[in-house]
Amino acid sequence: WYYDNLMIGGPRDRKEQARFYKKAAEAGSAQAMFLLGDSYAYGKGVLTNDVQAVRWYRLAADKGVCNAMLRLGDCYAGGGGVAKNEAEAAKWYRKAAEKGNAVAMRKLSSCYLFGAGVQKDDKEEFKWLSKAAHAGDVESMMSLSFCYFLGAGGVQKDDSASRSWCRQAADLGDTIAMRNMENDYELGSGVPKNIEEAVKWCRKAADAGDATSQERMGERYAKGQGVPQDESESSRWYRKAFDHHQTMAEHGEAYGLYKVGEYCANGWGVTQDIAQAIMWYRRAAEEGHPQAMNCIGRYYEEGDGFPKDIVEAAKWYRKGAEAGNTDAMCNLALCYANGEGVAKDDAEAFKWYCKAADKNDAGAMWEVGMCYLKGKGIEPDVNKSA
Repeated sequence: WYYDNLMIGGPRDRKEQARFYKKAAEAGSAQAMFLLGDSYAYGKGVLTNDVQAVRWYRLAADKGVCNAMLRLGDCYAGGGGVAKNEAEAAKWYRKAAEKGNAVAMRKLSSCYLFGAGVQKDDKEEFKWLSKAAHAGDVESMMSLSFCYFLGAGGVQKDDSASRSWCRQAADLGDTIAMRNMENDYELGSGVPKNIEEAVKWCRKAADAGDATSQERMGERYAKGQGVPQDESESSRWYRKAFDHHQTMAEHGEAYGLYKVGEYCANGWGVTQDIAQAIMWYRRAAEEGHPQAMNCIGRYYEEGDGFPKDIVEAAKWYRKGAEAGNTDAMCNLALCYANGEGVAKDDAEAFKWYCKAADKNDAGAMWEVGMCYLKGKGIEPDVNKSA
């Protein structure tokens, strides 16, 4: 009792905290056992030691600390400090879930989804996902919204239920949910079209730090979409998004590198600079970003920032295409169709259009249809062209 009540006003120094938790844990405080486990797990005031973390989590869990049960489940799921054991992970997630832990409910649902440590079971998956959502877990609300939207997880498609869960997640601060709300009002999808509501949700997400929504606000002010056209406001919002992407880029993240290149290329919130854009795109490409590879190919093809070199362009389109980018697939297909940068080969063009079409690229679907109609790279087939 003494240590559990003292915990609220305990020491603030990390090392002092760890010493305090250890003393309290050894005196029998279940909450201190859990906090000491966290100290070892995350290296807070002590050297990271997963084995010690598991030890203290187990002691706390045995005393009924719900969060310790959850952490113990995570340790077994990932093999941290203990041999990986999906069945043990599911067992501890269930214990925490049955005590009302929403995150544990979601993780137990995931166990049933993938058959990890339990028999795969769509009904149990949905049951625990629904419990987690009703218990206030925002991630579960979004997953439940997705289930209703697709009619997945053993439930009937229900757009109204999908939207209701999305709205609840948005109200609780989930920025992806806010973007979905924006999109629904923008397009009038399931709700009356309302540009003011769309802007409201976009602004909420942007104010919450969502870089995609900050970029969208920049675009809105640039084009006067639902707001008065305002170059200064546009630049301000673009700059916020740029700063976020630049931070990612400084950590070597491929998407951040690509986005900084895109901002430099378009002059969004920064001075337009093609040379800088190419430099960032190349760095992103080196980190495996497919769209960056396509962009480099385009610059070579157009002779913008590079001497025009269609052979080099085709090479970069191939890199992007093989990495899964549909724009690069279509560009490579066009190179083969026209014999630009590669030997003309209608069959290869058809192959790459098909690959892009399989990824739901509308332009590629059209090209595949035209290939069947005209017999380019494939035997003519009017029925398949339709």
